[in-house]
Amino acid sequence: MVALGIEQEDLEEMLSRHFNTSVAIRSWSLEQDDTAFGGLAGEKNLVQVETAELGILRILLKRVERKYAHEAEVYQTLQALKAPIATFYGHCDLANDRRTMAVEYLPVTVEWPIPPDYHLAWVEAAAELAGLPVAATGVLHKKKWAPRLQEFVADVEYALSIDEAPLQEAYRQSDLLDLPDLCRQLLPQVLARADALPLAFCHGDAHSPHTGRRDPQGAVLFFDLTTGSIGPRFLDLVSAIIDHGEPYEIEVEQFERRFLEKYKQGAQQDLSWTDFRAEVQLCRALVALEDMRVGVDWIASWLRQTERGPVGNDPRKWPLLHLQALRQYLLF
Repeated sequence: MVALGIEQEDLEEMLSRHFNTSVAIRSWSLEQDDTAFGGLAGEKNLVQVETAELGILRILLKRVERKYAHEAEVYQTLQALKAPIATFYGHCDLANDRRTMAVEYLPVTVEWPIPPDYHLAWVEAAAELAGLPVAATGVLHKKKWAPRLQEFVADVEYALSIDEAPLQEAYRQSDLLDLPDLCRQLLPQVLARADALPLAFCHGDAHSPHTGRRDPQGAVLFFDLTTGSIGPRFLDLVSAIIDHGEPYEIEVEQFERRFLEKYKQGAQQDLSWTDFRAEVQLCRALVALEDMRVGVDWIASWLRQTERGPVGNDPRKWPLLHLQALRQYLLF
C-alpha cells in the first residue's frame, strides 16, 4: 500500500528512528482518507499500523507542499522541549517537491459545546506553550507587525468592501466605515507596541479543532503546527477564549486567571493582572487583524452559494466582530 506518497519501508524507517529501535510493520491499513482533521494546509490520511515491537499505532499522515514543509521542524523543536503536542514520528521528502509527515492520531477530539474541563485543559496547554524557553526555538520564524501596516489597512478596507446590503448596514450601525482612516492614524503606534511585547512560541491557530487528547481524562495536546512561530506570548490565549471574534460562552476571567497562573509557574515570571490584561487586549486586536482576510475570503465564497437575511448567527458576523474589536481597541 502507498499512502500520500510513502510506502511501508518509509514508515518503518520513521518509526525506527523515532523509537530508536528497529520497527517492523506486520500490516497497515487506511482508516480514513481525505479527511479534514483540522488545519488549512495539506492532505491527510489516517492509517492503522500493526507492529511486532509497538503493537497497534494509529498515525495521521499529512502531505504538504514545500512552502509548508517547515512544520516538521516546528514539531521537532517543540518535541525536544516536551511541549504539549501530538507525537511527531518523522517525515519523508517526496520527489514532487512535497513532504509527508507522520504524527500521532489523537482519538479524543473536542465536542460542542466544549465541556468546561476540556476548555480549561486547553487554556492550560496554551499557557504551557507560552512558557517554553524562546532561546531554544531559534529556528522558528519571528512575527513582525510594524512592516505589515499597509497589508492590515488593505485587509480592513477589503472587509468593509463586501457588497452585501445587510452587512453594510451592520457596518454603518457600528460606526465602522471610518475605520481605515483610524487605522492609518493610530495603527502604527499599536504595531510598534506589538513588536515590543515579550516573545514566546505561538501555535498561531490554536483553536479547538487543532487540539485533542489521548484519553478522555488526559492532557490537551496541539497538532497542525503550520502556523507555528515566535510572537507575542499571549497570542494563543485569544484563540482559547474567542472564536472567530466572538467570546465563548464561558466566564472569561476565570480562564484568563488560570492561564496566567499556569504561565507564571512554567515561565517562572511574575506578572500583574493589570499588565497581563493589557497584553491580552493588544493580542486580541492583533488576532483581529491577522484573521481579517482569511475570514472575508471564506465569507465571499459562502455568500455566493447561500440565501441570506439579516446578519445573525452566520459567518458574516466574523468580520463584523473583528472590525468592532479593532475599533474599540484603537479608540479606548
